Amino acid sequence: MWRIVDIDGDGFRLNIETNKLIVRKDVNILEEVALNDISLITMHSNNATVSLGVLRACAEQNIPLIVCDSKHTPSGMLLSLSGNREFGKRQSVQIETRNSKKAAIWTDIVVKKISNQERLLRKFGFDNEANVLRTHAEQVEDGDRTNREAAAAGKYFKTLFSGSFSRDNDLLIENALLNYGYSILRSTFCRIIVETGLNPSLSVFHSNQINMFALADDLMEPLRPVVDLEVYRITKTNEYNRLSTEVKKRLIAITKTPFLIGGKKELLLNAIKIYVQGYFNHISGKRDTLDFPFPLELQK
Repeated sequence: MWRIVDIDGDGFRLNIETNKLIVRKDVNILEEVALNDISLITMHSNNATVSLGVLRACAEQNIPLIVCDSKHTPSGMLLSLSGNREFGKRQSVQIETRNSKKAAIWTDIVVKKISNQERLLRKFGFDNEANVLRTHAEQVEDGDRTNREAAAAGKYFKTLFSGSFSRDNDLLIENALLNYGYSILRSTFCRIIVETGLNPSLSVFHSNQINMFALADDLMEPLRPVVDLEVYRITKTNEYNRLSTEVKKRLIAITKTPFLIGGKKELLLNAIKIYVQGYFNHISGKRDTLDFPFPLELQK
C-alpha cells in the first residue's frame, strides 16, 4: 500500500464507489484507486469537490488528506482519530516526558540531521563545505541552545543551490519543489504517528501552540536530506522551471528510498514505522536509545 493521489488544478471531483476513490474531471474518469492502495491524498486546487464519502473513508482508513497552499506547503490535514486503542495511555506518556529527555532527543535529532546534510554535500564533492557542517554537528550542545541547526542549514542550502538562495523566497522554484517533497514526508510521519497511538501535536522541540503536527516536524528532520537530494538532482536538469507532473512523480518516488534501521534495510514507510515506535519505546523507558533511519542513498 503506497499510492499517492495528487490533485493539481481545478474542476476535479472526488467520490467513493465500491471501495474505490474515483477522480473525475468533467464527465471523464481520470483515476480509479482502491482505498487499500492509497497512502495519502494531496490537494493543490482552488476549485475541486470532495464528497463526504471521501472524507469519511479517509478518516476510517487513516488516509491523510492534505490541502496545500499556493506554495505547495500543507495548510491543513484530515487525520483519523481512531488510529490506536492505546491513544490515551500513550498520550499520557508523551505529556509526562521530562524536558531533560526531550532536550537530549532534540540534540540527537539535530546531530543526525546535520550529519546527513554533510553526507549529501560530500556525495556531490562539496568537501570543504561538508567540513563546516561536521564542525557544526560537533558543536551541538544540549537542546541545541546555540542553534547549530540553523547555522548549518544556511551553509548547506547556499552550497546546494546558490549563494543567494533563501528558504524564505517564495519565488524560487527550488522552494516549491522542497515544499512539495517535505509535504509528502510530513504527512507520512503524521499518519504513522497517529497509527502508533501518539498525539502529533505533543512535540520534542517545535512549538505546538499553533502547530498540530509538531511531533512530525521534529521526527522528520533527519530525513529531510532525502528530499533535498532529489530536488538537487532535478535542478541539474532542464526540467525544473515549474512543479510539473513529471517533477512531482520524481519527488513522490522518495517513498521508495531505502533506509537502514535496526540493522535491516527498509523502505520509507516501514522505516518510519520502526522509527516512530522506537521513539515511543524511548520516552516510555523501554529503550535507552533512539534508533534513526539512515538513508542509504547518502552513502558516497
